[in-house]
Order: sequence, then C-alpha cells, then structure tokens
Amino acid sequence: MTLFNNLYPITREHCDKASDILANAFSEKPMLKILEISNQDMKNMFEMMVRFCLKYGEVFATSPNLEGIMAFMPDTYADMKTWHMLRSGAIFPVMKIKKQLMDILKISGELMDKEKKNLTIGPYIYLLSIGIEQGHQGKSLGVKLINALLEKADKEKKAIYLETDTLSNVTLYEKFGFTVHKELLIPGINTPMWTMVRINK
Repeated sequence: MTLFNNLYPITREHCDKASDILANAFSEKPMLKILEISNQDMKNMFEMMVRFCLKYGEVFATSPNLEGIMAFMPDTYADMKTWHMLRSGAIFPVMKIKKQLMDILKISGELMDKEKKNLTIGPYIYLLSIGIEQGHQGKSLGVKLINALLEKADKEKKAIYLETDTLSNVTLYEKFGFTVHKELLIPGINTPMWTMVRINK
C-alpha cells in the first residue's frame, strides 16, 4: 500500500479535463501573465505535457473529480525529443500554440534542456507539472500529490528535479526537502526561473 493508492490515475480519456485543470491552476503564473497568454494557448501547452507524460511517464489526480493534477516522467525522457512528441501525440496541441508563446517555450525549453544535461544527481524523476484548480487551492491537495511523489522517489532511490518561475513555490518546495540548484533568467522576457532538486534519502 502506497500513497499513490489514494490518488486517481489519469488516462487519455481524461486528457482534455486534466489540461483544463492545469491551465486554470497556472492562470496566475508570472511568466504567462506577463505575456498575456490566452486560456486556449495555456490549455494547449498543458495538454502537450499531459499527453507526453501519459506515454512516457505518469499522470495522477487528487481524486476522480480531478481537483489537482501531477505529471512526471523518468529522467530518460526529460529532454522531450521530437520523435517522442510525435509518438505521444503531444505534438498536436503544440501545433495549435500561437507563435508568441511558442517562441518563449522554445527559448526556455532549450535553456532547461541544457540544465538537465548538466545535472549530476544520478537517476531522477522529472516533475513536469503539478497544479490545483483555483477553487480547491488551500486544501492541502498539493501536499497529497507531492508526498506521494516523495514516497515513490525514496522507494526507487531517485532524486526529483523540477523548474518553477514562482518564488513562493521555491519556499514551498524547500519545505519538502528541495533545494535550489540554479536561478536562471529567461532571455527575452527577463523572467526568473529556479531549478530545484531533492536528493533521495
């Protein structure tokens, strides 16, 4: 019995709803607010992430009501190659994303890929996205998702790696044993990005 037994596994039939939940959860995300990204583009971006993790990683919700979503993958797929994007179907929502957001995703993606290639933390789980629908925030649902991932990482003796552009998230993750690996500045929009790691116990 693990903490994942208390979560709800997401399948392809939930992809649309899960993407909506993540878009809602991140609608106040600093970088996306600066760029004035549309809700539809946000949904397309998160649909890409969900589809990719459904194929090469795992996606879970807090319950069948999908109040919160967590998507992650093993480090072997962390660079999200074009071939894997095609096989997972993640390329299709990407093709719908408007040029403004696509340009930023390309710049930030290249920057993050470079950072991941230089990691020296051994095998790790890449936490691609975790978000709680705004109406359900403040109910410790994010804690429920994170604790399940921590348990999995410790059991598999793996580190966890993530990226965030929100300073309050840095403080939150530090409470779970994460440390800042590097603080970066995304070219073009001068938005800070923190990479964080948690070494397995």
